[in-house]
Amino acid sequence: MLRNLSIASRIFLLLALTCTYALVLVAAFTFTAKRIERASVQEMGAAMLRAQQEKVKVATHSMAVALGHLLDDVDNPARRDALAREAVGPLRFEPDRSGYFFVFEGTRNVALPGQPKYQGQDMRDIRDKEGVFLVRELEERARQGGGFVRYRFPLPGGQEDEPKLGYAEIIPGTDLWIGTGVYLANVEREKTALAQIIDSLFARHLTVALLGFAATFLAMGLVALSVARSIVQPISQVTRAAVRIADGELDVVLPAAGKDEISSMQDALNRMSRILKHDIEIIQTRTDFAEEQARIARDALRETEVANREVLRQITERVESLRKITMAVAHQLRNPMTIIGGFARVLSRKPELQGEYLEYLDGILEAASRIERITDVVSDYSSLRLGELCPTLVTELVEEARAASEAKTAALARRVFWKIDVQPVCIPVDKELMTWALTELLDNAVESLPGGIGEVRVGAKRENGAVVLEISDTGRGIPEAEMPYILDPFYSTKAVAVGIGLPKTDRIIHEHGGTMRITSTVGQGTTVTIRLPVEHRRSQDPASCKDSPVSKNALAEG
Repeated sequence: MLRNLSIASRIFLLLALTCTYALVLVAAFTFTAKRIERASVQEMGAAMLRAQQEKVKVATHSMAVALGHLLDDVDNPARRDALAREAVGPLRFEPDRSGYFFVFEGTRNVALPGQPKYQGQDMRDIRDKEGVFLVRELEERARQGGGFVRYRFPLPGGQEDEPKLGYAEIIPGTDLWIGTGVYLANVEREKTALAQIIDSLFARHLTVALLGFAATFLAMGLVALSVARSIVQPISQVTRAAVRIADGELDVVLPAAGKDEISSMQDALNRMSRILKHDIEIIQTRTDFAEEQARIARDALRETEVANREVLRQITERVESLRKITMAVAHQLRNPMTIIGGFARVLSRKPELQGEYLEYLDGILEAASRIERITDVVSDYSSLRLGELCPTLVTELVEEARAASEAKTAALARRVFWKIDVQPVCIPVDKELMTWALTELLDNAVESLPGGIGEVRVGAKRENGAVVLEISDTGRGIPEAEMPYILDPFYSTKAVAVGIGLPKTDRIIHEHGGTMRITSTVGQGTTVTIRLPVEHRRSQDPASCKDSPVSKNALAEG
């Protein structure tokens, strides 16, 4: 592939690949740095949240101890509540004044500086948008010795609920509990500000790195351009000289200056032009001789083609003559065999002859019947010709063949499990002949099932402009020694069969332009694979096929 590119293009391609590799490294570094940045920000955010938790816990505990001392000798509940409000009311520990303390007696609010409207109210049933009963949860954590609760509550002076992390514990010596909390939005804002600082530092350093990379790449490009020119210009001179030599100008001389490989190539080209100039006359002489020999060879080839066509014509005539002789022999045998069979049947009805000659008459009748059957099969096989080819669905052919075979299955008292997986593909066929061929293959599959029970599978699919039809069974299989002869006419392992079924099926498939292949394993079954073309030069279109006559070929069972 690189040979399709110029040398300069290859040099710049190498430079581009180097640049791409560097950019990939920068991208990988950037991706990794970004991941580290995100992880750092997340970890710092978690650390900040832990610090806020510790701050809230310490502040709440300190305030609880202080209030415990303040309220130690106060027995009046109203006075106690007033002192608690005075103590926590002005206290704020956040710059935006969102950090405040609140005091409850059970679920009754004593002091809530952020929302004074709740003071004195029972807030037991107040819950946030997420369904958290925040006062109940905080009281429960306080009774357990102190703990945190996440909930949503409005910022002081705000309307929207914000996520908040609250902490509560009991005020020593009282039945009150105190709590406070930190709004998580403050933590997020601090984390966002920190992330922006880190991102700004990273962007600044990345910009410097990319500018340095661009400067380096520009310098490398200038160097590559200089190297490419030092290589390409001399090669262009050599190329132009080679073109001139190819055009017949053999007096080309190149200045072979330098010590590199291109200088050596220029010197070699000079020597080559001198040698070519010397040899051109010899080449011309030999070319003339070769052209004369080629003319003689073409004349001989034409004569050979004429002879081949004549041989092919003679072979075709002999095959046709053999077919006619076969049909004539079958016809000549049929007449005397009919007479012999007729006389034998007449004699078999003579009571006075039955006792002495009946045994021989039965043999004569059986032999005559078999000869008549063989004669019919030979005549039918020899005269087999395709009728009109009509586009037909493979599913229709398979269904008709299976229906015919099921009748034979019932007659033989066999139990067959059919598995049909046929795609609805349309192919041009002589429907009568093809149905006969498929029925023959299904009958053979049924007859091969051991014990009269088994499975027969039929599948068909479109594949590379053809239909592949496969018929397989779980029968006895065919011994390897018999496989070479199963398509020979009159070869059969059945006691009463003629042995023409498979050969005739094979011929029908070939007449349709297809192929048939048989594979078998003894004890496992047999598979017949048929490949038929989807299109055929003799086929009709489906509309004209509806009214076309059906082929009237006589079918003989093998």
